[in-house]
Amino acid sequence: MARTAPEGRQAASLDKPAELGPLGPVWWRFGRPGRHCLTDVLDNPDNRTAYDQRRQAREKKAKQAHRELMQTLACADCGQVSAVT
Repeated sequence: MARTAPEGRQAASLDKPAELGPLGPVWWRFGRPGRHCLTDVLDNPDNRTAYDQRRQAREKKAKQAHRELMQTLACADCGQVSAVT
């Protein structure tokens, strides 16, 4: 019995290897977008270093979004847009 992933997808099924070949992207990984080939799945970048890199990338993106938002804020008294750098 295959485990069911979000949106009804299966983590692994026998129809995908027949369609895409044994080294094709047939594996769906929980928490990862798309399907992956067996060598990528076995390589498994889920170690602490990879986790820290993904976290840093998320934090950098969030800080950039915050910086952009702060540059669009206007003063409640005079209406002037702040020039935060």
